[in-house]
Amino acid sequence: MSKKVLETSGTSYRLDIPAGSLDLHEYRLSLARAEAAVTAGMDREAVQLWEHAEGLWRGDAIADVEHGPLLRAEAASLRQSRLSAEERRIDAQLRLGLHHSSLAELAGLVQAHPFEEGLHAKFMLALYRSGHRGRALQVYHDLRKSMVRELGVEPSPTVQRLLQEILTSDISLELTR
Repeated sequence: MSKKVLETSGTSYRLDIPAGSLDLHEYRLSLARAEAAVTAGMDREAVQLWEHAEGLWRGDAIADVEHGPLLRAEAASLRQSRLSAEERRIDAQLRLGLHHSSLAELAGLVQAHPFEEGLHAKFMLALYRSGHRGRALQVYHDLRKSMVRELGVEPSPTVQRLLQEILTSDISLELTR
């Protein structure tokens, strides 16, 4: 098997890994299937596919390899892909009315990513739908305080609009299913 995977050519090596041999291949395939499920209006199936993709992770990407510029870039890309998959899954869970079961995870994610406005918005919505309007407002105020202090900017118009919708108990925040 190793002769088929590692080939030498002059003074260099070529690693030929068949599709499906790495968790990364399976991860990307699950992400693609999850996106297709969402497009088809199958949120439950998408959530399961994203959960499968996330379950393939064991710590940080490329953690046990010395990072040069290319590997640092790939590791950063994989970290962002992982976070995006988590966000997409949570979006689907919120559409399914699973806001209660998303609260603990969102609390951890907003702590780990203090300037990710999309995560804060999801947390605010989940809290509001769970009957914790005051906590939802506090999440906004904590985000705003951090952004103004650390970055010198206000939260995006989208997050500010969500704040207003929560303040007025806008009917659009209710589940439509």
